Parts: sequence; structure tokens; C-alpha cells
Amino acid sequence: MLGILIIFAAYRYYASLAGRFKKVKWHYGLLGIGVYIGTQFVIAFVYGLYTAITDPDTIYENSFTSYSLVDFVGWVISIGAVYGIYMLLEKKFKKERVAPLSEISEIGKSEV
Repeated sequence: MLGILIIFAAYRYYASLAGRFKKVKWHYGLLGIGVYIGTQFVIAFVYGLYTAITDPDTIYENSFTSYSLVDFVGWVISIGAVYGIYMLLEKKFKKERVAPLSEISEIGKSEV
């Protein structure tokens, strides 16, 4: 349930970021969802690989009905990844917004 809320929040924040900078909202919303799910897959793969190497018998004793510390750590890391990519995109969009204004003021000043 918490994962669904994180996915919804990631979509909304990325879409609002795209809206502020006149980009296609749903593209960036799906990017936010992809960052979250991709991070979750990487964490699950690394943890599964670690478990398989250290104690192969625990692979068959998995309980899907309860939360573990790995779930909470995965959520925190995924939220950090979503926020980090969000901040990188925000910086990129701000830089793109400033660049055309400086180029416009340079028109006609350069020598041929």
C-alpha cells in the first residue's frame, strides 16, 4: 500500500515539475514512476543475490505477507532516488530557461 502511495506522489511531483517548465506532464510523471520501480527492482535483485550467496536455503522460506526491514530500507532508498532525479531535472530545467535569454541578448553583438 505504501508503494502505491509513493508511486502516486512521484507521478504528481514529476508532472507538476514538468507543468511549471512547460514540458509534457505525463512523460515526466511516468519517468518518476519508472525511477521508483527501477530502484525497487535493483534493490530486490541485490538483496536476492546477497541472500542466495550467503544462505541459499532462505530463498524458499520467503513470506510475502509481512514487511521486513529490507522493505523499509528499499522505500527510503527509492524515495531518495526519486527526489535526487527530481532535483537534477529541476536544475536542468532552470538552466534551460536561463540559457535562451542570454542568447537573445547576444544577437547582433558578434562579429562576422
